[in-house]
Amino acid sequence: MLRKCRYKIFFTAVIWALLNLSGCSDNQYIEKHAFISWQDNYSRLNNLTFFKNSGRLGIFTQGRRDGAAYDFEGLSGGYLLVIKSPLGNALASATVTENTLALNIGDKSYRDDYAALMFEQAFGFAIPVDKLKPILLGIPQGKRVFDHEGRIIKAQWDDYSISYSGMIQTDGLRIPKAVTVNHGDYTIKTSVSSFVLKGNAHENQ
Repeated sequence: MLRKCRYKIFFTAVIWALLNLSGCSDNQYIEKHAFISWQDNYSRLNNLTFFKNSGRLGIFTQGRRDGAAYDFEGLSGGYLLVIKSPLGNALASATVTENTLALNIGDKSYRDDYAALMFEQAFGFAIPVDKLKPILLGIPQGKRVFDHEGRIIKAQWDDYSISYSGMIQTDGLRIPKAVTVNHGDYTIKTSVSSFVLKGNAHENQ
């Protein structure tokens, strides 16, 4: 009887220890990936490589209004932008890295300088490929306007007027839910439906 009681006490102690260790681990994870400040958030976004941002894209010009679903995925050294039909089929895609730009429209493929010229025709806007990622993640350069919490709400980056609203969060990392870009006679609006970190994204933050 005494032996059974000792076993019971032993196993109770083991279970209690495991539960506490598990709790500690969860708390450390939550603490590590909790939102701290907008300054910390922007630092993490600047170092972010692997992620996927999906939503809706609208392009408005004089006498024209187009909309489509999109996937925007971070890659090593660049990103992949895919424009999709309402059924989810890829209509056009651009793979951008530090050295190349590959554009696919239907069954046709273009690369390098010609692809850069085709980019606007395929997607309907002429945001330079090096500006697209920081604009969509909410970390533009140029003249920026911050709110009282240190969040970027507007930016004037070269000839692009950018504004942000809403927020979507993953593992304590926040990006704008809605982005509006005005340039010349056209306006681009995006609305994010999902934002996930992929692969070894945590190690790159």
